Amino acid sequence: MTTLEPRVRSDLLNSLPSLIAKLPSVGPLWEPYTTNEEVLLQLNGDNLTMIPDDFRVQQIALANESPLVFHH
Repeated sequence: MTTLEPRVRSDLLNSLPSLIAKLPSVGPLWEPYTTNEEVLLQLNGDNLTMIPDDFRVQQIALANESPLVFHH
């Protein structure tokens, strides 16, 4: 488990209420994550946007193609 520096942790905790207050109260904002729609909610200041979950797609595909090598 990764721990945050106290200052970073404090900044994050202090910013959460303002981020939550900016969430729309109507309509679905955070689309479900499915195998057909691999999307994440990006929290970037005033810009709350759905983005594709494509982080390390190639590396994950390689691990999935070689289960015996990667012990899964």
